[in-house]
Amino acid sequence: MPDLPPRQPRTLRRLGRNLRTRTESCRSDTIAHHRPAHRIRNPACHSLTSSLSPSPPTFLPAPSVTLADRLDELSAACPGIESYRHGPDQRDRPGNADYAVTAVFENEDAFTAYLTSPDHRRIVTELIGPHLVAKSSVQFPIPLG
Repeated sequence: MPDLPPRQPRTLRRLGRNLRTRTESCRSDTIAHHRPAHRIRNPACHSLTSSLSPSPPTFLPAPSVTLADRLDELSAACPGIESYRHGPDQRDRPGNADYAVTAVFENEDAFTAYLTSPDHRRIVTELIGPHLVAKSSVQFPIPLG
């Protein structure tokens, strides 16, 4: 039977609910002691594309200004983000997704802190979730050097 990664401790699963301030919500040092040995130590890239309904989404660009503003606020509040870019598709090619986010984090702990932050969860639930048809994401390590 293959070795499976350990189950996340309850404190890590509830991390987002327990933190109160924006700066606390993305602190990677709050979860560093839960890091399994196989976790990425190099910078990590996260890339997400989402298809929204209706397509093309009628709420773009007006509410996407709100989405863009909220994503900018989130990235500014989370330490450990080296690069953060996002925006709607240019509509140059048919079949593309509608919105993309690409971020580079100092390490996987910074990515986990971002992903579990209450602000991130709120953006997904309130702004993206009601319009989400499909999403695709990938995370990969960026070699040092």
